Amino acid sequence: MKTMNKYKVTTNINSFALEHERLQMSVCVLCRKVANRFTDAFSRNEYDITGICEHCQNRIGYGEDMSDEG
Repeated sequence: MKTMNKYKVTTNINSFALEHERLQMSVCVLCRKVANRFTDAFSRNEYDITGICEHCQNRIGYGEDMSDEG
């Protein structure tokens, strides 16, 4: 069982390192395209947090009004 847990930790660390490298290279973690142009600060900030480019953010609905009003 210890071997399996060690494998999971190593896999998670490797995945984190890969995603960090993609962010450093300005590559979207979803579409794997270069993410270096943003139309507003929100999209850029969201990319810095999630690694998702503005095009993919728009595709999945980031930034839309998520409130329960109306």
